[in-house]
Amino acid sequence: MWKHMLGYEPTKLSKQQRNRRNKQIRLANVTEVRLEKNVINNHQSILGKFMVYDWEDGDCDVNYPKVNSMSIQHFTTIDSSKTRSCWVTDESDMSIPIFSKISRNRARNHLAHPDNIRKVRSTSEDIIKSKPEVKRGTKCDSINSGYGIMGFGPDRNTPNNGTYAFNKTVTEEEKNKLEKQTRKIVVHLQNSLGGLKFLMHDDLSVMEQIVQGTSLNAIRSTAIAFSIGRDYHSKCHINIDMFYTLATVVGPDNVNDDEIIYYFLFPTYGKNGTKVPL
Repeated sequence: MWKHMLGYEPTKLSKQQRNRRNKQIRLANVTEVRLEKNVINNHQSILGKFMVYDWEDGDCDVNYPKVNSMSIQHFTTIDSSKTRSCWVTDESDMSIPIFSKISRNRARNHLAHPDNIRKVRSTSEDIIKSKPEVKRGTKCDSINSGYGIMGFGPDRNTPNNGTYAFNKTVTEEEKNKLEKQTRKIVVHLQNSLGGLKFLMHDDLSVMEQIVQGTSLNAIRSTAIAFSIGRDYHSKCHINIDMFYTLATVVGPDNVNDDEIIYYFLFPTYGKNGTKVPL
């Protein structure tokens, strides 16, 4: 479509033409999927349960209380491919994004690059050690061997926002170092989205305007907080105050690129629920 009407391609494109061309190239590597909302959201028995996948012989991991767990064997799997990212929206309203996942090739070159994984691992351990033990509420109670959160959170009792606390023994120099390292990770996560950023542009622009127009602080642009959990699993729950969240899993060095470590779940979408392999 960029060829001149006489049949040759112009040697120089305007900035607007270059932007349109680059956008189309990026979006050409994104597969769009539409999912129908199911009625499982009215089935309150799934809320507060750990969603468990049977990896081996039918026995659930001992860390999960069986009376408070639910099998996801029958959930439909939706994944990106090696070369194509996926973008999943609500079938009845395509303006409602459910989730997206970058291609494995892009993940390998960015998020999963060995240098980046080492930085995330070391920073994550430093964050966990510097933070007080977090007692999650009953809505999204979690199983973990360590958890920490950086950034800013709302005070539920006042209109104010405050930073997430550090342990009292953490020095200002250590805090500043962790905050700097966290910003680098967040910037890298945001820059790894590729063509998906074009699909998210309008919503992210609104969020950025909200941050700029209020007293709400941010780690960078639209990122309010960064959390990390070691051996982390949370219960199935519904959040009505959530915005875009970037989720990634850091596994051991000996894991194959195509090996599935966790599933991120959407029980309320798809005929039987949807699972996204990470």
